[in-house]
Amino acid sequence: MYGKVALYCLANAVAKYQAIIMFTGMVYIHHHYDPVPAHHDLVHWALLTANVIDTKPFAGSYEGEVIVAAEEPDLSIFSEEEIEVIQGVAGYFRDFTATKISEFSHEEPGYRKTGMKEIISFDYARELKLT
Repeated sequence: MYGKVALYCLANAVAKYQAIIMFTGMVYIHHHYDPVPAHHDLVHWALLTANVIDTKPFAGSYEGEVIVAAEEPDLSIFSEEEIEVIQGVAGYFRDFTATKISEFSHEEPGYRKTGMKEIISFDYARELKLT
C-alpha cells in the first residue's frame, strides 16, 4: 500500500512509460513534494465520493493516509498493453518506500526543470528513467 503522494508518483510514472503512451490523460504539475495530477484534491474527492477508493490512517515512521481500492478493480477495461504498463511500473516500485518514490520523482527532468505549480509537459516523458 502506498501513501497519497507515493500513489501520485506511481500514477505519474504510469502516465508515460515505454512507447510514450498517454496513459491517464491527466495533466501533472510540480507540487511541494512530488509531481501530482492538476487538481489532485478534486480527483481524490471525486474518487472518494464515488466509492472507488477509501483512505486509511497509516502510522509508521511517518503518520499519514494510505489510499486503498474500495473493491477489486475491473481489469477488463484495460488493454493487454495497459496491463503490462501497470504491472511493469508496480513491479519497478514494489520495494520502494514513499520517500524513495519521492526522491526518484525529484530526479526526473520534468520535475527538476519546472517550478512550483507549473504544468509538467508530456514532452518530458521521453526522458523518464522508466522508458
